[in-house]
Amino acid sequence: MKIISTKPAKSVVKRIVCDECGATLEYVPKDVKRYDGTDIGRRPDGMKWVDCPNCKNKIVLDRW
Repeated sequence: MKIISTKPAKSVVKRIVCDECGATLEYVPKDVKRYDGTDIGRRPDGMKWVDCPNCKNKIVLDRW
């Protein structure tokens, strides 16, 4: 295996706007945090999010 570039490809870079401070953020998959658990009924429960570096707001990307 050979590393061609360490810069993320445009296909994996995503943008989102923080609903608290209005900052526009770019993130890549390694920036996404994930929680997996179960709810009180023992069903799957979780979410994916990124933290805004400006205001520390948790920006939820997906819930289940």
